[in-house]
Amino acid sequence: MKKLSYFIATALIGSSISAAHAEPKMSGTIYIMTEVEHNNKTSVTSTTISDKSSSLYLSDEVRLNNDLWLKWQLGSFIYFDSDRWGGWGTADSYVALNSYKNLGTVKMGYISTPMNSIYLNPFDTNSPILEFGKISRFGQRRVSMAYESPWKNGFQFKFNVSPGSNAARNNNNWNPDKKRDGDWVFGWGVDYYHPNNGFNAHYAAEYAPNDSPTETKDFQAHAFMAGYSKDKISVDAAFQYAKNTCDGFSCWGPWEEEKNGIKIKHEDKEINNTKEFMVSGSYKIGNFKPQIGFAYGKSSIGEDYKHVAVSTDYSFSKRTTATLGAGWLKENVNPKYEEDLPKKSSYAVGMVFKHRY
Repeated sequence: MKKLSYFIATALIGSSISAAHAEPKMSGTIYIMTEVEHNNKTSVTSTTISDKSSSLYLSDEVRLNNDLWLKWQLGSFIYFDSDRWGGWGTADSYVALNSYKNLGTVKMGYISTPMNSIYLNPFDTNSPILEFGKISRFGQRRVSMAYESPWKNGFQFKFNVSPGSNAARNNNNWNPDKKRDGDWVFGWGVDYYHPNNGFNAHYAAEYAPNDSPTETKDFQAHAFMAGYSKDKISVDAAFQYAKNTCDGFSCWGPWEEEKNGIKIKHEDKEINNTKEFMVSGSYKIGNFKPQIGFAYGKSSIGEDYKHVAVSTDYSFSKRTTATLGAGWLKENVNPKYEEDLPKKSSYAVGMVFKHRY
């Protein structure tokens, strides 16, 4: 069955290229970043030069009839600061049938979930402190099938399903395949853009049966975002709720609690619910675009964080930008997890150069 699937995908891509009689389109982004980060708990200051976001996309499409197109895309993240390159297909890679006017788009491949498409992080850097890395932590890609409706009256609907048969497996080097985690995961969302006044709104969700930290309850995450973007002004606000989660915000274990003077040790990670919100705004002045944002999160087990980020973009051209940014992150931790916490507060400053091609 796997060989048949690979054969079909290869045949579709091959027919697309040959029918178009043209080279695939190439696009992507080149990043380079330098950052200085200070950890207040350990009093350690680190300076890095990094690149975790450069990307390369190859794509093509061929018209099958009046309103039916066959499209393929191979997306990959590429970077120079590590010898452990993730390989091809690490960004959105798929084969799709598009009916732009009537039926929408069906994709199969390694695809962004609706939670990955919602714009919870307005800062375009590589650092989890210079950008809102916590509130945007649920965005990811999965081996899945997705449907996107055609745009009508400013609305578009999305649905994504990743089958549970995508169980964790080994490749030829006997390394775990991180694209497959063995859980059924469902995602859905809706986007709205007003055609005239710049208002936009977005909702996205994910649901996975029995995917809580103890694998006994259902995991779910919901995000809602609304904003205004027109001319020189952009303002956004977002709220996110996650239930029965184990993620980068709060997930520590094993842990202890005391009942009637007796300490009880729990080997399982504690189930956690989180609520978060974010606001950000920017204003363009000539080639400069200053931006500021604030994010706050609180968990059901008594932990919270506060996150502030500021940046200024300078556009050399439509494709080339330099960004100077600073960020501050403070985490308040439940005392029973304090030994496991890597850091309580930290700040960072950095500069990013970015070129789109």
